[in-house]
Amino acid sequence: MSCCGQRRRALASPAPHVPSSAPVMRSHTPGTGPGAAAGGIALRYLGLGPFTSRSPRTGRLYACGGSGATLRVDAADADAMLRTRLFRRA
Repeated sequence: MSCCGQRRRALASPAPHVPSSAPVMRSHTPGTGPGAAAGGIALRYLGLGPFTSRSPRTGRLYACGGSGATLRVDAADADAMLRTRLFRRA
């Protein structure tokens, strides 16, 4: 049986660790993987604040700091990201 203090600590624990096998692609670093090896697809972020999303298709984590940032995304992820209307081809 656990007490309230243990539950509070469990709830306040940091976010789960992202395994190092999941590549993180940011606007300032070139990507890695099959789509990026072929150059990937450059998308410009149109949103106002920071953007972070994990692709359900490839499992890659995409992040950028704000409006106008350019991301190189895997070709398999490009269509889904364009459908959000937060991106356009750069």
